[in-house]
Amino acid sequence: MIPLDVCNKMPMFLNDFQKIRGKLKRPIISMMQQFIKVFKKYENFKGALVYDALATYYLINPHAYRLKEMDVRIETEGEFTTGMSIADRRNWGDKIQTLCCSQNRP
Repeated sequence: MIPLDVCNKMPMFLNDFQKIRGKLKRPIISMMQQFIKVFKKYENFKGALVYDALATYYLINPHAYRLKEMDVRIETEGEFTTGMSIADRRNWGDKIQTLCCSQNRP
């Protein structure tokens, strides 16, 4: 599992998508240009948060991430947090999952 707090620290920028090779490069760049425009307009942010790409990259290169086992629960009764996952970093409990804590960067 790669939580949002980790994903939010790993933005991708247009120059990252420029490195793509192959026939999908053009449509991906076209989509990401629009996506980045929306982030800039509404979030005042100049990149894109591409959660699925980070999860996919973990499947390709799991050593690129630091992992930790934690007790993870899904909040089902909170007024403002219903559906959110809660990770107890103390590693207690019986719902232990492996979560990505950060990306290994050179």
